[in-house]
Amino acid sequence: MLGILGGMGPLATVDLMHKIIALTPAAADQQHIPLIVYSDGRIPDLRAAILDPLQPSPLPKMIEGIKLLEQAGAQCIVIACNTAHHWSSSLAATASVPIIDIAQAVCISLRRQCQQASRVGILATYATLVSGFYQRAIQGAGFSYIQLSKNETYDYIERSIALVKQGEINASQTFLRAHPGSLDS
Repeated sequence: MLGILGGMGPLATVDLMHKIIALTPAAADQQHIPLIVYSDGRIPDLRAAILDPLQPSPLPKMIEGIKLLEQAGAQCIVIACNTAHHWSSSLAATASVPIIDIAQAVCISLRRQCQQASRVGILATYATLVSGFYQRAIQGAGFSYIQLSKNETYDYIERSIALVKQGEINASQTFLRAHPGSLDS
């Protein structure tokens, strides 16, 4: 039973579920991975908590979600939010089941697909970039990275994510496609 800690972007939770189902080599419903999902959009704003220590921490609500997933029978947990991985070590310390670390999973994929010492582009929220967990993992795996400036991140990535959170997925994609040069550096 795979547990999904979600709600920190309800659409991200659904997207992750869709990807798990689509990538599972199953010929019948009964061959799919059993999932249990905790999706609570009331978790305090992750980006605000990283950027402003006076903002409420999302950690207690995330720990509550981990505990509920464990009680429901989850044998492993994935987190359906990049930014939430800022707290992954704290979450893993409270969990009695493994929590998949997204940055480590990315590095495993990079090792399979890229030559060592390749340069990797990181597109993420500004808070995720400030957190630094991707940068540390990527460098620790022997890769270098490039990322957008703070202004570029706010002008393009944050604006695009805001459209997704408003349910404007097509507008978000159109917005990024209209600014291709901004992501070329």
